Order: sequence, then structure tokens, then C-alpha cells
Amino acid sequence: SDQPRTVLLVVKPDCPRATHASADIGAVLTKRGLRVLSTQPGPRRPSGQSSPQVEPEFEPVDPEAPIRDVDLVVCVGDDGTVVDTVALIRRADQQLPPVMAFNLNMPGFLTPFTFGDFRAD
Repeated sequence: SDQPRTVLLVVKPDCPRATHASADIGAVLTKRGLRVLSTQPGPRRPSGQSSPQVEPEFEPVDPEAPIRDVDLVVCVGDDGTVVDTVALIRRADQQLPPVMAFNLNMPGFLTPFTFGDFRAD
């Protein structure tokens, strides 16, 4: 099948906005039955705060270790996040899978989609 089964979600480090956006994207992916690996855990809700959504569960990956068997990469951040992603995959000596990159501020050369685009058909 040509459908992706495993998605690597690469999140810009130390960026709360990217962490929250990745939780939304990851929830959509897991709802569609995809296995989601992530370089960063999802956002933590303060204790006692209720939410209609259940936090998605992502499999953590070590960004220093080679990452293999990924069918699709979704980046949330900026052009630097995309460059870091290529390095992650290349370290595993794997062919680079398709990459979809979402920016959080202004479009870059490598991040043409805004975060709001991920829900579009």
C-alpha cells in the first residue's frame, strides 16, 4: 500500500507554540490510525484543567539516534526544523521520506504551509 503507516512528527525545540500545534496535528494523525513518532512530548495541561480532547499518545524518539522506517515526516517549526529533520533521517542511512512542513510565523523557503493549513482538505 502507498498509504503511510508511520509518521515522524518533528517539533521545533523549546517552542511552546510548536508543541501545542504538534499535539493538534498528531491527534488528527492518530485518529486516522497512523503510528506517530515524535521528537517532543505533547503539551502538559495544568492539573485539574479539564479538556474535551484526550492527549494523543506519541512514541518518543531520541533525536540523537538514527530514525528508521518512517513513511512520512511532518515538521512543525521553521526552516531550521526542516534542515534538522533531514539530518535525523540521513543519520539512519535511509532514503528521505516525503516531508510536509508547517511554519508558525512567516513562510520560509522550506516551510510553505501555515499551521492553519493542516486542517484543510
